[in-house]
Formats: sequence, C-alpha cells, structure tokens
Amino acid sequence: MSAPDNSSMQRCIKDLEKFNVKHLICSCEKTYDEKSFVERGITVTELAFPDGQLPGNDVIDKWLKIVD
Repeated sequence: MSAPDNSSMQRCIKDLEKFNVKHLICSCEKTYDEKSFVERGITVTELAFPDGQLPGNDVIDKWLKIVD
C-alpha cells in the first residue's frame, strides 16, 4: 500500500509480477511514470480521490467494474 516512485519502480514491478498482478489502480496523486508498468503488461487506471475522504460513487462503480 505504498506509492512507488521512479527510483523504486523495478522493485515494485518485481513484487507485482511475483503475485501475477495485471491491473494497478492509482487512488492517490501519481508519483511515477506508468510506462514501466505498461511495458510489463500491467494496466494502470487512475481513480484518485482526496486523501482521508471516502471515494465518490463514480469511483466506487469504476473500481467494482475493474474487480469484476
């Protein structure tokens, strides 16, 4: 549950691949270039909402569609 940055990207990708992650959802301010994920076959979707607040229904609906 951390926010990867460009300096920790390779370690993060290695961990995601270990667990066969195919879709990454960014729910906060983006701290990385998503190109490295996409090149490794990991889809990135941005569903940001303010820190400490509940996500809106639109974000919840999109999240559930991805999970489904």
